[in-house]
Amino acid sequence: MPLSVGRLVLDEDLSNVSLYGLLERKYSVQFTTGRRSIEAGLASETMAKALQVLPGAPLLILRSLAFDDAGNPLERFAGFHRGDLSRFLVNIYRHPPTE
Repeated sequence: MPLSVGRLVLDEDLSNVSLYGLLERKYSVQFTTGRRSIEAGLASETMAKALQVLPGAPLLILRSLAFDDAGNPLERFAGFHRGDLSRFLVNIYRHPPTE
């Protein structure tokens, strides 16, 4: 997150709230677009320990980048998931082109 956005949530309890929802409701930070990818990867020793798998075990890696309406990046993350315990649900919405 850029410092200007991240500093807003430094003292917030994020354990049971939506980060995007909090930023939009409380701070008027609007996320408008994003890009996510899901790819296969292998667990490093550190990641294997955290996920309780063997080093080199297959993982699913979710990477995300979100933008505001001006195209500025607001948030990015990478999540590492065990393939045997994960499921991703993807909703697709098509908006007809506007002319």
